Amino acid sequence: MKSEDENMELEQEAPNLAKVNKANPFITPEGYFNQLPEEIINSIALSEILPVENNFNIPENYFENLPGQIQSLVYLDALSENDQDFAI
Repeated sequence: MKSEDENMELEQEAPNLAKVNKANPFITPEGYFNQLPEEIINSIALSEILPVENNFNIPENYFENLPGQIQSLVYLDALSENDQDFAI
């Protein structure tokens, strides 16, 4: 009885939500949770063995110069909006 009252209340408060299928659309493969701990341990072991490569290069003083570069671009953009004859 409580379930019917809750359903009626839901239909009154949020009719579109009440129409949503209540079945769980997600599934996990057979044995997923049985194999998960071993897979996590293997992944950690591999990450400790394989070398970590840093493929990102940051120019010298990049972060120190960034605010000034951004402010310059904003200023130039404002100039170009105020004076249409000004060319960059």
